Amino acid sequence: MNGFNEAFEIVIGHEGGYGADPRDRGNWTDGAFGQKGGILKGTKYGVAAHAYPTLDIRNLTLEDARAIYKQNYWDRAACDHLPPPLALVVFDTAINSGVSRALGFLAQTKDWVRYLDLRLQFLQSLTSWKTFGKGWQRRVNTLRTQAQQWQEAAAKPTSPPIDVSFPPAIPPITVQPNHRVMLSERGAPFQDVSGSKVTIQNSKAVVINATGGDTWIRVD
Repeated sequence: MNGFNEAFEIVIGHEGGYGADPRDRGNWTDGAFGQKGGILKGTKYGVAAHAYPTLDIRNLTLEDARAIYKQNYWDRAACDHLPPPLALVVFDTAINSGVSRALGFLAQTKDWVRYLDLRLQFLQSLTSWKTFGKGWQRRVNTLRTQAQQWQEAAAKPTSPPIDVSFPPAIPPITVQPNHRVMLSERGAPFQDVSGSKVTIQNSKAVVINATGGDTWIRVD
């Protein structure tokens, strides 16, 4: 999974395009519904005005968001040092609830299932759960499924097992009387090995062709 790139593709699927719901504190540059002179700049790709008040949120590109996610969430939460799928759930939590909160859950458990339980309990404790709870619950449930799939994918072998068995032994070769013995191994030119002791190991096939006064042996 470059880990970050795979996690980013999963997480960005949870984030919508541009939105500016005035009931969401995150959409205001001061995080307080504009009561202190804040500006309703909205959220795009999960990048919210309250965390990035100077950004042009509406015109943010996906690559802009990728760079922000990498530097401010993945790297700050040290997700490169976490095993999948824990890295995924910590990364998503850092985006959704902040890096400090994400690391706080991590200090309590390294089990990703328990981690998501803690995250959901926290979200349910918020007064805005009544307004946004269904979406948060859906996000956590989806993340559970995705984390499980990532765990199963990580457990699969990346290459087929190597066959370490030896090929069957070559049966004794009967050479006709008074024949020269001509031997070729694995495509090499035929050599006259008459009268020599020839030992052939780990060969997959032997083709014998006795013609005229010679015995021709090819080892593949």
